[in-house]
Amino acid sequence: MKTFTQNLLFTIAMLWITVSVSAANKPPLEIENPNAKQSLVLNGLNQYADVPQMLGGLSQATLMGWIRINADLTATSFIMGQDNFNLKIVADANGKTLVATAKNHSIAFDQALSADRWYHICVVYNQSATEKLKLYVNGRQEAAAAPNVLTGALSASAAKFTMGKNPLSNTDYFKGAMDEVRVFNTALTDAMIQKMVYQEIKPNGTRIRGEVVPRDIEGTNWSSLLAYFRMDVSADDKLFNRASTAQAQLYNAPVFETQMAPMPFETSAAGRIDAVVGQNNFVNGRDLSTYNWSIIQVHHNINIPSNQINLGMIIDPEVSVNLTNDNKLENTWYLKLDGKLDLKGKSQLVQTIDSELDPTSAGYIERDQQGQSNLYNYNYWCSPVGNTNTSSNNNSYSVNSILRDATNPDNLLNINWTNDLNGAPTSPITLSGFWIFKFQNTTPIYANWTAVGPNGTLLPAQGFTLKGCGASTPKQNFAFVGKPNNGTITSPIAAGNLNLSGNPYPSALDANAFIMANNSVINGSLYFWEHFSTNNSHNLADYQGGYAVRNLVGGTAPVSPVGTSMTAASKKIPGRFIPVGQAFFVNANTVGGSLTFNNDQRAFMKEDATHSNVLFKNGTDPISEQYDNSNDPVEDDNFARIRLGFNAGSFHRQVLLGFMNEFATSGMDMGYDAHNIDTQPNDLYLMNLNYKLIIEGEGYFNANNIYRLGVKTLGVGNVEFILDDVQNFDEDQPIYIYDNVTNQYHNLRWAPFQIYLPQGTYTERFSLRFTGAPLGTGTFTAPTHDIALTFATNDNMLTIENGKPEVNVQSVQIFDMLGQSLALWDVHAKDQSKMQILVPPISTGTYVVKALTTHGDISKKIIIK
Repeated sequence: MKTFTQNLLFTIAMLWITVSVSAANKPPLEIENPNAKQSLVLNGLNQYADVPQMLGGLSQATLMGWIRINADLTATSFIMGQDNFNLKIVADANGKTLVATAKNHSIAFDQALSADRWYHICVVYNQSATEKLKLYVNGRQEAAAAPNVLTGALSASAAKFTMGKNPLSNTDYFKGAMDEVRVFNTALTDAMIQKMVYQEIKPNGTRIRGEVVPRDIEGTNWSSLLAYFRMDVSADDKLFNRASTAQAQLYNAPVFETQMAPMPFETSAAGRIDAVVGQNNFVNGRDLSTYNWSIIQVHHNINIPSNQINLGMIIDPEVSVNLTNDNKLENTWYLKLDGKLDLKGKSQLVQTIDSELDPTSAGYIERDQQGQSNLYNYNYWCSPVGNTNTSSNNNSYSVNSILRDATNPDNLLNINWTNDLNGAPTSPITLSGFWIFKFQNTTPIYANWTAVGPNGTLLPAQGFTLKGCGASTPKQNFAFVGKPNNGTITSPIAAGNLNLSGNPYPSALDANAFIMANNSVINGSLYFWEHFSTNNSHNLADYQGGYAVRNLVGGTAPVSPVGTSMTAASKKIPGRFIPVGQAFFVNANTVGGSLTFNNDQRAFMKEDATHSNVLFKNGTDPISEQYDNSNDPVEDDNFARIRLGFNAGSFHRQVLLGFMNEFATSGMDMGYDAHNIDTQPNDLYLMNLNYKLIIEGEGYFNANNIYRLGVKTLGVGNVEFILDDVQNFDEDQPIYIYDNVTNQYHNLRWAPFQIYLPQGTYTERFSLRFTGAPLGTGTFTAPTHDIALTFATNDNMLTIENGKPEVNVQSVQIFDMLGQSLALWDVHAKDQSKMQILVPPISTGTYVVKALTTHGDISKKIIIK
């Protein structure tokens, strides 16, 4: 038996062993409330933290963290780092300046920091870069060392890495708060820094992932983190290091407070958020509109009146975000949409190439768009949304599931559907489901339209047709409601086939970017259907309308009634940017493949903008100019273009010749030459070989080149050639129609050219030319040496002397250099030997006087000073 003493010794020994084992297995720190979000507060007197040196000899390094400085900080204050690489505040009479130092060379942020405001600060050293030392504030580079000032790796150092005081002495204590201190052994890029600023980070395998945005930060590796102090966990005067076992020692009992750095921005109340009125509608921070890489957590119903760009946005369930001023919400990395995003008016959601819509998003967007009310007129639509679910994006849909009656935009109604041919302006409106068709990946014949109806299935980027309800107003307001499409969307199209496709996004689509991305698959032109407002029949043979065309050269208006060529029709020229909801035809080339849409083709461009496609142009409500809702910038090109108009019968046709320099040739070029797909009874086209073109892209302008025109007339009568538009041409450059039968040149700069033609097709008679006419002449059929036109600039008197008794001058007309008539005088009854006309005051410039005689026309250029 064991004695009492033996039992006591055994018990003590076992207790010692238990304690030793427990101590050995104990984590480095007791975690006190691991869910707390805290910042470290230092008193500027003796409080700080340090950890063994980690920067000596590094060829690359990055320091970052959040700071808030106190108002009474009046001296140099060390924030973080070692003697060889650090960040500090220099406080003097000029304010509190942020300074970064590497190897005894310093750079500074040129704006004084404000007290009691949170700033994210970061410094990067890279011995291989041109700018070896760079300083960032709130994710933006604000200073850099000049090239060649620094060389080599960071110096060796025995000093500890300190937070809150000089690493070489007990001086320069920091007074304020700090949070999220991170030390890397690599040089982070701008994109990496910006994705870390407004969120905490964590490991995801070998990668660094955001705590708020659940995506890996591209190009990063968790192993590059030497130290990561969240300030959330401390015990035993130690600060937990999430990157290594090297915990930081805390000195003189600094305190902790609730985290207030914006990681992320979080709304604090319902209402408007903007930078104009200085409203602080956030729990933490006011830099929402200043930095485009903000991350925003929306807990309340908010209105956004200004363009807003963010890196991440999370919209909570039962929450509404309203864009109220025809403005944009642009997201560059991550969107979680569990509530409602209301894109009022012409507002748009733009997701850029790296932007991800979380597929688990349960919310939706609303986006208004206007279509024709005419019972008989087709609109070509393409939905920017699909059906909502919590597992996938870019979902299929039916017209009935996503389209609403938005006659009152604040009270969306389900549409009534009928099988009759006609809809009705009821409330809610009644539309005919009979007219909903698609045309997908099939040969271009009319019989291949496929009926869809209101409940048939459509896929993203597939277009559909729909007719109006017959309301008395010309436009009917609809709303698309559903999960927004985003990212890459593909649609098959076999060689030679035709697709009714469209803009699949709740933002404008850049036609140029789309064409260039698909130029190996399609013939490079987009065709937009436009019904005339006078159309009053469902019968195909009676349809009035045509296709507007767009390619890399530019756009042409659809065929239109004569009389509107320089007004309404010319405004129907499709611009570069395709609006939300707009569908169009594309034709595969001889190879075909898959159409590809992606976020790189998206932009913010309102429909009333100069560069937009305005086929769906609607009236604009008054908007506030106090807030920025400007379109994305577009650089205008300087290519020379001619839009040639042709009037015959009751219709006006427009064709486009563009000189694209090195981008096009005289041959057939995909993306630059557009075929005529809606030949009219009376028509004009540009002839290239045997191809009939609506748009022709040419190389460099050469005044000696000749461009053959094709003309078709249904009956006997007058036709007219006219300049609809001229861009980037020298105003003195003549533009001729040459008639190969009469051998006459007709300068369209001076006046339209009219000619009487029999019924028929003419492919060799007319051409567009730029030289070859006798110097100073326009249309010459009269014996001009016997009829003299002179102009006296001192009294603005135009004199006509007619030396041919058998010729009568009927009228005299004056034109500007664009061919616009400024004045017309009837002179047929005047004394023909000598007529004098007082020209009314007009601006200084060059003009053309045209005299119409019984034997032809005479034109003369005059200069008014």
